[in-house]
Amino acid sequence: MVAGEERRILESNTSRDNAARMWRQARNIGVTALVVVAVSAYLLYSGLRAPGGFGPEAMFWGFGLLVGCMLALGAVYMLVFAWKAQASIDQFGEVNAVLEPPWPVIGGGIKGSIDLPAKVAGAKEIEALLCCTEYFEAPSPTYAGGTDPGIPATGSAVTMPAQNLKWKEVRRFPVNAGVAAFEFDVPANQRPSVQQGSSGSVWELTVKASSGGLEFSRVFIVNVLPSAPQA
Repeated sequence: MVAGEERRILESNTSRDNAARMWRQARNIGVTALVVVAVSAYLLYSGLRAPGGFGPEAMFWGFGLLVGCMLALGAVYMLVFAWKAQASIDQFGEVNAVLEPPWPVIGGGIKGSIDLPAKVAGAKEIEALLCCTEYFEAPSPTYAGGTDPGIPATGSAVTMPAQNLKWKEVRRFPVNAGVAAFEFDVPANQRPSVQQGSSGSVWELTVKASSGGLEFSRVFIVNVLPSAPQA
């Protein structure tokens, strides 16, 4: 350990607060999806029955119906994730990892340890995955519109959240008395942790262990700093 520096706690994203937040977000997205689907379906049906049939307005509300369905799928995914997180917390409790200094930087390393919960403390090893994921807004397929100001014109793009796995490494480490130490090298050609609106790069450490038929897994967000400037 570097003199004068203390260890840092890595909090897992599987916590009671995060699970509760996921429940709330899923509820809000689900309500929004229900409203969008109901309104779009009604207006689409009305538009198809009107003289002229399938026109630009019908295409627009058809797209709205598709967006509503995608929101509903997102809400279902968040509900499943929140349910799994809560079930894991109920089974293993809240678990944190510890980082040792020096702190992670691009071109440096990550070193720390995790105290496994008692139910899987008998595991012989952990599987640790360190990955860097890039998040960004990607254009979705374009769609045609008319002269109505509320309808996007032909060729206008709608962006949707997307992600790209930039780098990953999986390593295994032994468990001694319920504690497992881990260590990774951070490649010099990757981006540090950064968040700019809805885009950025996120470093995550996933730790898995199994014992007595139980499967334990936690994901930790690691703040990787830019590399120090060359002298």
